[in-house]
Amino acid sequence: MRKTWVLGNWKLNNDSQSIRQWLEDFQQVEVPSNAVVGVAPVSIYSQHVAAHAPQNLLVGSQNVSQFDGGAYTGEVSAAMLSDAKIAFSLVGHSERRMYFGETNEITKDKVNALLQTGIIPVLCCGESQVQYETGKSQSVVESQLRAVLDHVAAEDVAKLVIAYEPVWAIGTGLTATPEYAQQMHQFIRALVAEYSSSASDLPILYGGSCNGSNAKELFAQADIDGGLIGGASLKVSDFNKIIEAAR
Repeated sequence: MRKTWVLGNWKLNNDSQSIRQWLEDFQQVEVPSNAVVGVAPVSIYSQHVAAHAPQNLLVGSQNVSQFDGGAYTGEVSAAMLSDAKIAFSLVGHSERRMYFGETNEITKDKVNALLQTGIIPVLCCGESQVQYETGKSQSVVESQLRAVLDHVAAEDVAKLVIAYEPVWAIGTGLTATPEYAQQMHQFIRALVAEYSSSASDLPILYGGSCNGSNAKELFAQADIDGGLIGGASLKVSDFNKIIEAAR
């Protein structure tokens, strides 16, 4: 039976003081036995969080370089993340694609860099509002995923986590209906099944304005295995409501 994943993406938020308070508050959280919980801080704080996180909290990165090393100013390699005890890394997040020119090709290289170092790639995919409104959601997601899956060894597909994030529902207050989200997750699982027999075990997370009010209904869907949480992960009290929905 698949576990429910609740991963927080802090984006460009929190500082050392607020992080210390967050970790202190998280000590009171009881993570259900069927859940995997983690957070991805800003990179400058990742090692500190990893060093002080309790055992029931995975620590991730919001980004990783596709390069192993060399003259790439500002980049952080997968090997460096591994050395810092980072457990997972987001890849291909819509904001990386939108603001920093992260293409499907770059995303593919980053996924493989992570796989080589044993870090869990959380592969993000999703459509814009225009693509959604013009009925292109599935074709967009398919192209994003095939660009990666075509270049990942079959035995490594089982090591992925996929996060479906409809761009039109990120930070907008809009949320896909549970029925629509389920339809897209089911589509993604069927696509992954073309590449690996492990598709039925693969965690597929919903990443569009998931919060304490809608998490329970979303997580109840057959192919939704948790959430990639943005703003609602910044306060432990809000984050814990989503964790509770995993029970």
